[in-house]
This record gives sequence, structure tokens and C-alpha cells, in this order.
Amino acid sequence: MSTASNSSDNIAILVFASNTGEALSAKWNKGNKLLDRLTEHAITQARSTDLPCYHYHQGLQRGQSFGQRISNAFQDLFELGYDRVIAIGNDCPQITTAHLLEAKEHLDHGDHVIAPATDGGFNLIGIHRERFDRDKFEQLAWQSDALYQQTTEYFNNWQAQITTMSTYGDIDTVEDIKRLLPKIKCAFRSLYDFLIKAVQRVDHSFSYQYSCSIDTYKALPFNKGSPLG
Repeated sequence: MSTASNSSDNIAILVFASNTGEALSAKWNKGNKLLDRLTEHAITQARSTDLPCYHYHQGLQRGQSFGQRISNAFQDLFELGYDRVIAIGNDCPQITTAHLLEAKEHLDHGDHVIAPATDGGFNLIGIHRERFDRDKFEQLAWQSDALYQQTTEYFNNWQAQITTMSTYGDIDTVEDIKRLLPKIKCAFRSLYDFLIKAVQRVDHSFSYQYSCSIDTYKALPFNKGSPLG
């Protein structure tokens, strides 16, 4: 890894790729590389910001629990010299380049940032180094419906200003993907087509008709706008 000394913004994006929806993964991933495709999408969004981007796949993650692994990843980037880190996972395709740049703006103004998930967790978090305590961060209720509440309490204990961004669902089940499809059908056509085929491979009764005129699709700023739907 490189150091942050040449980064004018002194901010990095962490793409923390977890085994999202482990039951889903066991059923699908052998055939169609679902998680690889979702991770690729998240990395594309992060790199399109032109900020330093670090992909922490399983081979780089250290620790027994999820909390240990993600806390160690944050610690690594802060030790490289970054003052601020924005983290996303690979399970919420609706988080775009625009959201990451919005998070950067809030961090630039001194706020901390969190984008809640509909299941009680979060899909994006932005932290300043001076408000990061690895031990306390590790002990948050990771992968539970209490995570968002505990994380806001974590920041409140620091008397830190928090900006809450848009709430989106993440992908844990086949039904989650079905609900996601109409929200990404025009903005991310290739991902949409991939997910359609992925669902059909495990649910042969599933059919989905999309309509998005080619003129509308061409007019959309690729990987820059907020998600539709």
C-alpha cells in the first residue's frame, strides 16, 4: 500500500467486501459470481471519485469477528496517514459516486457521515481520524439491527456532528434483489441485466419486464447521478 503523503485531500475510500448474504452466496455465487459483480460495481463507484480507493477483500481482512476486521481496515488507512475515511460495502448498489462525493463534502466541513440501511445497519460511514477508537468501534453491534443506533451513539459520545444521508436497502436475499431491480434499471443497465439473469437462475418462475427508453438512458450521467426510483 502507498502512504497518504501525496494525497491533497488526505481522504480515502474503503471498499470493505464482506460475504454479504451468506445463504444467498452459498446458493448463487458458485454459478454466477454474484458477489464478485457487486464488489466490482462498488469499486467502480469509488474509483470514479478520483480519491484513493482501497479494496479490502477477504484476503486482506484481519480478525475473527466482523467488527475486528472492519476496525483493523480503518486503522490501517489511518496509519497510512489519511485523516478521513469513507467506507462502503459491496451489498448496496444504490450507493453511487455522487453519494461518495457528497460524503466527502460533509467530511470537509467537519461532520461525520452515515447512510442508514433499512434493516437497522448502515451502507456508508465517514469518520475523522481523531474520532476513531478501534476498540469501541469493534464492539459496535455489527451485522445487527442495532448497528445504526449504536453508531450514532458512538459519535454522540464524542460530541461529534453527524450528517445522515439517504436510506437504502442492502442485499441479503433474493427478494432484496427483486426489490432493487426497478430502482437501478436505467442508471446501471449492465448490473441490472446481470441481476435479472442471476435471479432467474435460482427462481425459474421469475420474469421481469423493464422499460427504459434508449434516449432516456443515454441522457443519464453514467455513475454520477443519484439513483432512480
